[in-house]
Amino acid sequence: MPRKPRSDSITGIRREQEKPEPASVTLPDVGGLEILNELGLKTFADLYRSAPDKWTTADLNMIVELAFVTQQMHDNRVLCAITPPIITHVNGSSGRSPIHQHQQELSRQMQALARDLGLRTKDGIALAASSVKPPDTANADPDAPDNVTSFEDFLNSAINGG
Repeated sequence: MPRKPRSDSITGIRREQEKPEPASVTLPDVGGLEILNELGLKTFADLYRSAPDKWTTADLNMIVELAFVTQQMHDNRVLCAITPPIITHVNGSSGRSPIHQHQQELSRQMQALARDLGLRTKDGIALAASSVKPPDTANADPDAPDNVTSFEDFLNSAINGG
């Protein structure tokens, strides 16, 4: 079995030096880039250059959308800073500020896009998109080594003693 070279070995250092610089990777022509400002383009470039050979066309479109949401959140930050989160409406009732609600919705969109791209997951463990399938606990094979049993089987064995 071949061993993985250490990253601090001479071979590892050479491999790191042979990798193209992130700035030298050319960006693909994707629809929607024209609506991005400098921050949005930088966000798109950083995400694309993190794994240029990994992204599909659909992923590139989601990266553009993620960059646009990032750009909007950045543009709204000043309004959020000067607007209180709870405001009194014209009719006298109090409620959440619309700009804060919009910022929260943009944050949800950003999280969902990042999760769909495989950059983050709901439980905080970052996995590549569709690279690992979670174990199926509903139809577990009891004879399999290192078995993951279903919750019902676990409760059954805990209550009945086996």
